[in-house]
Amino acid sequence: GYIASRLRVAGGEGEGVFTPEAVAKIYGHSRGIPRLINLLCEQALITAFADQRKPVDGVIIDGIAADFELTDSAPVGAAPSAALSTDSLLAETFEGLAAIMDRLRRAE
Repeated sequence: GYIASRLRVAGGEGEGVFTPEAVAKIYGHSRGIPRLINLLCEQALITAFADQRKPVDGVIIDGIAADFELTDSAPVGAAPSAALSTDSLLAETFEGLAAIMDRLRRAE
């Protein structure tokens, strides 16, 4: 529900972007921590876009989780701050866009 809601807020349909397997893996790797869910989803969307893959599947999620050294059995750390500043969100967005541009340039 959280992922679908975030996609709708961003202007998407909220459904069909991630396979059910991917959603289950996101939950497993993030342990339900919203900040980690956001991180996994953002990176998975960037990867899927760059690789021209739809929908985002569990293989992509596992790859992203491995990149960030997240595993289903890792201990849960302190919960991240619930409120992120607008500047922080903008910085993350620009970093994500820069990563997409770099991957697309490499693909050419």
